[in-house]
Amino acid sequence: MLLICAGCGYQACSSCGSNNGELTTITIPLIRGDENGDLRTSLAKKVAHTPGLAYSSKTDTRYRLDVKILEDASETIGFAWDEDPITGEFIKRLYPNEGRRKVKASVSLFDSVTEKAVVSPFTVEGVADFDFVNPTALKNIEFENVQGNKQTVLPFSLGQLDSEEGAKQESFRPLSDTIADQIVRALRRAPLKN
Repeated sequence: MLLICAGCGYQACSSCGSNNGELTTITIPLIRGDENGDLRTSLAKKVAHTPGLAYSSKTDTRYRLDVKILEDASETIGFAWDEDPITGEFIKRLYPNEGRRKVKASVSLFDSVTEKAVVSPFTVEGVADFDFVNPTALKNIEFENVQGNKQTVLPFSLGQLDSEEGAKQESFRPLSDTIADQIVRALRRAPLKN
């Protein structure tokens, strides 16, 4: 575990908050709606790499960053003509193939000693577009390999071709980075004491 944390850039912070008054240590509790921990992980990394700030997983740090996901919505923004799965001919109906996911979060920074907000609640949001394939169109899900055998596409797509649900789920990572950047920028402007 220590090797993984060191490789990700986390700092062990048993004394970070008292390092000559240079670092302000922040803990980040679990975030409801952050199912895989992508947002919390991104925040921890960005805090740990920000001059003057340090991340600690301990709950007895001076500051606690509370993040609440207020909105997590997606919409279809792109379509393609559907195809007959047998003949490959176009059918006069549209099939969705591109989506947009929007995540909005409320952020507050609390002093763990006084339980008062040091940074008033503010909102941040991120938007990510993603593509997905039509699983009923054979050209989207299989091809002929060099031996002339049918081979499914998805194992070779490196995540570029995915179902709508899979692509939506993967879009949370770049959204997490965007949201974490906005939060850390706000923290850098906050008047924090060690």
